[in-house]
Amino acid sequence: WMNVANGAVTNTAGRGYSAYFGTNGVAAAGSTVDVSGSLNTSVAPSLSFVGTGWNLVGNPFSCALDFDAVTKTAVNNSYSVWNAGSSSYTSVSPVLPGSAKIAPFQAFWVQANAGSPSLGTLSMASHGTVSESPSYLKTQTIIADRLFVEVYEAANPAKRDQVLFGMIPGTSDGSDSQWDAGKRMNGTGVPSLMSKAQGVELAINAIDYSVNHTGTKRIPMRFVSTKAFEVYYIALEDSLLTNNYTVVLEDLMLNKKHDLSVRDYKFVHNPNAEHRFVLHLSPMSTINQGLTGQGIPQGGIGTNLNGGALVLKVADMDQVTMMNLYDMSGKRVRTERLASGTYDQTISVEGLPQGIYILELQGDAGYSHREKLYID
Repeated sequence: WMNVANGAVTNTAGRGYSAYFGTNGVAAAGSTVDVSGSLNTSVAPSLSFVGTGWNLVGNPFSCALDFDAVTKTAVNNSYSVWNAGSSSYTSVSPVLPGSAKIAPFQAFWVQANAGSPSLGTLSMASHGTVSESPSYLKTQTIIADRLFVEVYEAANPAKRDQVLFGMIPGTSDGSDSQWDAGKRMNGTGVPSLMSKAQGVELAINAIDYSVNHTGTKRIPMRFVSTKAFEVYYIALEDSLLTNNYTVVLEDLMLNKKHDLSVRDYKFVHNPNAEHRFVLHLSPMSTINQGLTGQGIPQGGIGTNLNGGALVLKVADMDQVTMMNLYDMSGKRVRTERLASGTYDQTISVEGLPQGIYILELQGDAGYSHREKLYID
């Protein structure tokens, strides 16, 4: 990118510019800057692969630029735009539904991922659009679960950031140029949250996972803020999920785990512990009236529903002495003392409404296990 200093500047089509307002700037204070010249209808932006590969590019057209239509070589299929109103970046990639149109003359960041990066020749006829009719709207080309993990300041929730995870089997947990968007740090006073899978910091991260996977996906995260010892919350926003997952946030600094779907996680920022969080993602156990005989998963605890009764299978029943079932308000709706040495335990769930429940197992010597169940 190029910094615009005071005095007349001959602009280069397709280049992104950073303009300074103030003494010796393009203007003494924020104001409208006049430009002149012929409209651009075709341009080939010059990109480089230096450092982390970020390039500031400009839409040179007097109409919107359809980023989906642009040919990308050694460039990630995503872009980021600075939002001055929130002092933060907005990132767009195929994981995020919605329009991939870029406003006329808008500067936007793209990230090169190899040498000789290129966006080809941008043509107003081929890549511009003056309509948001259905033929130009971005369509969702994948069927995938997506979830946002957000962070916000307790004293001022407007100061917030988020990272989007898309569960797309076959992708890499690190950088996938087709799906992911690299993370750019927000302005002073605004927190920045990102995944750091395989050492790559991402604002949008497609991960190799789905509801059909077994085991838990572990995703390291990084949190950055200029406000030392400020109180923040980390929250889960799951409106784009179609399946049920257990989303647990691990705080390595405090050696504790927290279920984000139950409530937001409160913490005090320590600038010396930016890498303190790990996200643990696993499919939620589902109890369905039509399913039986699901067997025992890797953790040694299995559930299924047979004739309105929850059949609990525990590999080592000698450790378990008590079962409790809670609804999401925390009310205990079922309790059962378990017989030692018995492999199967049957607990009635008839009359319980559809929804999410917490299954709690307790035992001798401090044994405790909790997991979510979805009764359908």
